[in-house]
Amino acid sequence: VIEDLRTTNRGRAITLTASGNLVGSWDRDRVSQALGNLISNSLVHGVDPIVVRVTEEADHQAVMTTVRNAGPPIPPETIPTLFDPFKRGAKAKRGGLGLGLYIVNQIALAHGATCEVRSTAEEGTTLSIRWPRTPLTEVKRTYQDEA
Repeated sequence: VIEDLRTTNRGRAITLTASGNLVGSWDRDRVSQALGNLISNSLVHGVDPIVVRVTEEADHQAVMTTVRNAGPPIPPETIPTLFDPFKRGAKAKRGGLGLGLYIVNQIALAHGATCEVRSTAEEGTTLSIRWPRTPLTEVKRTYQDEA
């Protein structure tokens, strides 16, 4: 995913660090889509460097992915609706439907994962997904029950 985005965003600084046992039972294509959407969001709305980290949690029960960028923080009033469909940042640099982060959240939910956002002027913006190692067949699908 990162190599593809580096190719299409020449001159942008995207780095990756990975540590720990990163093996789990996830849908590879959907996880790649979610990570691609997170990194693309950082490329559109953030400032370099874009730092991608993938780490095993200390309890070995999950893998954490984070995508951090520099630049102005996300306004606090925007954060609660960041993963809602058809939402776009006021300073979006290119067109789009505002579905990227919504799709990320839906993929996360399908895997029993959770998404979080932290954004400050000092630390930049970090979007993270905590992917539990629970096999997909054991994930409670409450998100479908709500539909």
